[in-house]
Amino acid sequence: MRDIKVGSIWVEKSKTVGKYVWRMRYENPVTCKVEKTSITLTSKSKQAGNQALNLMLDKIKKKIEKQSATLDIASEFILFSDIIDIWLEDQGRKIKHSTYATRTRYCNILKKDFKGKAIGDFSPLMIQRYFNKMPYTRKTLVTYFGIFRQIMNFAFRLDFIKVDLMKKVELSVPPITIEDMEKERKKLFSYDELKQIFILMTRPDCRRNALILEFLFLTGLRYGELASLKWEDYDKQASYIDINSTLDYSVGGVTKKCHTTPKTIASNKKVYLSNRSIEILTYFKSDNTRLLQNGRSFIDYGYIFPSRTGNPVSWRDLGRSFANFGKRAGFDRKFSPHALRHSHITHLVESGADQVAIMERVGHSDPTITTKIYTHTTDKMRSRLVDLIDEN
Repeated sequence: MRDIKVGSIWVEKSKTVGKYVWRMRYENPVTCKVEKTSITLTSKSKQAGNQALNLMLDKIKKKIEKQSATLDIASEFILFSDIIDIWLEDQGRKIKHSTYATRTRYCNILKKDFKGKAIGDFSPLMIQRYFNKMPYTRKTLVTYFGIFRQIMNFAFRLDFIKVDLMKKVELSVPPITIEDMEKERKKLFSYDELKQIFILMTRPDCRRNALILEFLFLTGLRYGELASLKWEDYDKQASYIDINSTLDYSVGGVTKKCHTTPKTIASNKKVYLSNRSIEILTYFKSDNTRLLQNGRSFIDYGYIFPSRTGNPVSWRDLGRSFANFGKRAGFDRKFSPHALRHSHITHLVESGADQVAIMERVGHSDPTITTKIYTHTTDKMRSRLVDLIDEN
């Protein structure tokens, strides 16, 4: 029998002489709604109250048993895709739109793979074999497994299934290979390497993107944090920028200018600026004014790093420029603006910065997230180790 949460109990005088109606509120564990029940007795004494409570509980239990039996039969035939839709509806109230959009993409694949499959047809063995055959990378496998587990736990909690199927399922991920480690290294850039790329981007139509990419490296900002920055967030006297929002690119792209809270509580922070970062801000203050005076299509919305129309700079535009000129410079790397954030963290580690200070600067609340980024050593780190050995 499911747990019944009892609420308030009270007694009222019945219209029938010598009778009293005892009433009680309770939460129905099947419907998850607050409901009422009642029983009529000939007394309103404390002893009668205890009797009324027991009688009402028996009445509720019989009702719930009947509802549960109906639900048990029906749940066997509910499609897994319908469970996913119910779960996504629940998630939509708890998470940001960008996270919701990402989870929806993964869920669409799960719907396709289990099309027409009822939730009652699932077993631990079937789930285990499904994930064993998934031809994805370690990171993608972990993401799929995490979402699948949440959906199944949701179904178990709401009694669509009677057994915790995921309790017996384990994710088997392939071991990390040399190729995997090499892929991770290709995500990182030293400042000297980036300067080789930025030199090729000095022509007028690329200069702004080059400076924005350099600013990402120098500050370790996420793209959304940078794109949402306005001049009011820049304290020139104290030399810092205040990160208090992020651009949600998933809501209509940059033209909708949808701002939301930073990714985590730790991401709401002040980032102090180097001299070079301040030089870049000074350039944009001047160049944005030039665009406003000379460009017919430019509208000043107050962004520090706008496109030539005044909207926040586009992720795709930055990534395309980075990749084009990175390849021209002869680098075989993964050219993503987010790689500059990882490169910033690695650069700070190479320079001997304290881990707590790094976490605070980049907005990490969990130290394992920070350390995962630089688990592989760079040439500069290896050289420092040799120097330490020689010194001793």
